[in-house]
Amino acid sequence: MVVMVVGFSYAQKSYLPYAEAQFEQHNFRKAAVEFEKVFMDKPSYEIGKKAAISWDNIYEFNTSKLWWSKVVSFEEATREDYLKLLLASRRSESEFDASRILAKSPFSELDFPELSQSISVSDVFYRTYILERLDELNSSESDYGLHLLSSGKRLFASNRGEITETRKKLMQLDAVYDPIKEGTYHSDDKNYYGLYSQIQGEEPVMLEVKGFELYHLSDPMVVSGTETIFFTATPNRIKRKDAIIYPGIFRGTFVESENKIVDIVPFPINKTNEYGTMNPMVHLASKRLYFSSNAKSGLGGYDIFYTTYDQDWNFTKPVNAGFMVNTKGNERDPFFNENYLYFSSDGQAGFGGLDVFRVPLDGMSPSGAPENLGAPINTISDDFGFQIGEDKTAYLSSDRIDGQGYDDFYQLSWKEQKFQFEALANDEGSETLFGDMKLELKEGDSFRDISNEDLATYLVKNKKAEVRVSRPGYFRSIQQLVWDENTKKMSINLTAIPYNLDVFQSIIYYDLDKDLLRPLSKEKLDELDVLMKGHSELALRIEAHTDSRASDQYNEKLSQRRAASVTKYLKDKGISSNRISAFWFSKSKLVVKCGDGVPCPEENHQLNRRSELTIYAFPDPNKEYDLPEGATAADFASAESAKKWFLRK
Repeated sequence: MVVMVVGFSYAQKSYLPYAEAQFEQHNFRKAAVEFEKVFMDKPSYEIGKKAAISWDNIYEFNTSKLWWSKVVSFEEATREDYLKLLLASRRSESEFDASRILAKSPFSELDFPELSQSISVSDVFYRTYILERLDELNSSESDYGLHLLSSGKRLFASNRGEITETRKKLMQLDAVYDPIKEGTYHSDDKNYYGLYSQIQGEEPVMLEVKGFELYHLSDPMVVSGTETIFFTATPNRIKRKDAIIYPGIFRGTFVESENKIVDIVPFPINKTNEYGTMNPMVHLASKRLYFSSNAKSGLGGYDIFYTTYDQDWNFTKPVNAGFMVNTKGNERDPFFNENYLYFSSDGQAGFGGLDVFRVPLDGMSPSGAPENLGAPINTISDDFGFQIGEDKTAYLSSDRIDGQGYDDFYQLSWKEQKFQFEALANDEGSETLFGDMKLELKEGDSFRDISNEDLATYLVKNKKAEVRVSRPGYFRSIQQLVWDENTKKMSINLTAIPYNLDVFQSIIYYDLDKDLLRPLSKEKLDELDVLMKGHSELALRIEAHTDSRASDQYNEKLSQRRAASVTKYLKDKGISSNRISAFWFSKSKLVVKCGDGVPCPEENHQLNRRSELTIYAFPDPNKEYDLPEGATAADFASAESAKKWFLRK
């Protein structure tokens, strides 16, 4: 028995360093197996988490889900651990139910906005989308990195060919780890990625690449109007068994007629033993080359960088594209169209895995928040390599479950614009497109979030819809929308909230040196009580004063008591204290100047002994208010009409 105990202890110690080494080298399948052995011997939060991360990284979500379930059973489990469990579950279960998974956790679905699938581009025009798998380019393996040539040829990367049947290994951000083997790589015996060209209707042809010993070729990009081609590849520089060689960017001459690349030179900033560079994209107008890299100067994972170049392809020091694009996750595949930068990210809020985003540009600088392109472009799987072609088509790669292989090409086409949403705002006097409108569609007795585009699709199909509309600074309202084939624009009426609107003013008076309420004062307060109880949007401001006699210190306390007497009276009537704000000013705000030796009759002193009461509407400028019950947008077309509405009998 002693021998057995010693043996188990020794086995755990030997498994763990090996597992850690494989994890550091991104050999995640080996790492996962070794971490599982350690965990079975002695379960722990950290080991279980590394096993789960390892399975995530090779897309074995059924298995990673089981390991994240183990991870969240530990006291150390965090919100991020539960998020990983939810994401793995959503990508492996046909009937994903977040509430079931979170039933015994300290969290609810509201704690995970990352799970939202109602994301779409702001100000989107209605289009009918047709998404098709591009099977003449796809194989049973992985195909991605499409580039369209002006000649009509299409370049892309693939690891197709005769292979050993095996499970998928993540390749999109991969490097070479073990000694190079002729023909195939790693323990999975997959083919190395190569570059292919294809003419529509014909079989793809593999490009000949001459001059370097390169593996995992991908991301071909021919500079428009030239024979210069940039691409990603991993060079054979492994000198020891545990070496990690990252991908780099290379430039060459593309001889299209012969389907070969010659005169290859490496990108000057490549340091393939330290970090990866990939996804080259030349932007001719700015003379910039954009690319992705996991260099330490980034924000985390792979970031998008750019460098400028001259006519001899001399490059300046790379610049990070910034926090408006990059995150702690991975950003890749930059592509420009009109005034937008498109890219893929798994660090921005999305559907799961890599999603396609776009960010508006001011010149070449990002000028707004990234926008998720939404369904059908994005799914819970990896969606990347997006680019817009001609004739209303776009292309992307995805590993969604309906694919022919591991990563497949999809072609997206759309019909012309049918109509767009516009907002008519009473405070602006003109038609304005409001991208930050929130729309909720009524279904049965409840409302659900819906994107502009999905609402347009719903209207075209159903002809009418009941929606709840909200936007910061405007009343939330329920509106009926009706569509027909002649509709070019659909109006959403927005009414500005008149924050801190003065509705009613009154003054009550006090006896000398008293804070007691007179009978007439109580009558006035009873009127305010009725008004406030009739409208939850109203609040009260009390400003209490004294006359000029007595000391400042005494009058300070007296004016405070007078404000308190009004507050107490209304609280006793049932008005919540959070709707009342009280202030006291002693004798600092006299309406009649009586003091400093100025003789003054008693009636003037009486005018100074007062509390000024102001009823005002919509007191919280950060709160979203509904249009008051019974009111119409016309009732709040101006401050004066809004005031009259509150005071109507």
